[in-house]
Amino acid sequence: MANENAEIHINYDEIPDFEIEHMCRTISAAVHRLLQDPKNKENFEQWRKARAGVKT
Repeated sequence: MANENAEIHINYDEIPDFEIEHMCRTISAAVHRLLQDPKNKENFEQWRKARAGVKT
C-alpha cells in the first residue's frame, strides 16, 4: 500500500531546458484545442472577466 502522506519534492533547476520546452509546447497545444470549442472559450472569457475584478 502506498504511503498517502508521502511528499514529492521537485527541484525545478534540474529539469533540462528541452524538457521544459516540450512541456510548454504540449500544454500550449492542449489549451489551443480546448479553446476551439465555443463553449469552452466563452467559459474562459467569463472566468477571465471575473478574475480581472479580483484584487490579489
